[in-house]
Amino acid sequence: MTYLGIDKDYIGNDNGKGIGTSTGETGFLGKTLFPDNKGLQNSINDNIIVIVNSNLSEEGKAQVFGHEGYGHAYVYVYVLTNGDRSKSSHNYGTGGKDLNRYLYDMINRAINETIQNMK
Repeated sequence: MTYLGIDKDYIGNDNGKGIGTSTGETGFLGKTLFPDNKGLQNSINDNIIVIVNSNLSEEGKAQVFGHEGYGHAYVYVYVLTNGDRSKSSHNYGTGGKDLNRYLYDMINRAINETIQNMK
């Protein structure tokens, strides 16, 4: 996974500022692979696989896991979806705004909780 370092313009998660990490780390930070084979990238077995870039800081890793695990994976398994990948995936519109506000809010809460718990 590509790691591009820290960019102050990518600092996120100040209670709704965005779903990026508070560390400002950039690149390919994480990925959740679903077992339904309905996407371009899928799990290689019947399990959900959460991948976190190993080059991230400890804080970055925890926040990205919050995004992937308590955002995408949680919504896919437990909330609203019944295996509907679209409800557990980003849907970006004009200007880069995520139109899947339910997922956005879940991810934002998960990352903010991670930040609070690491203080």
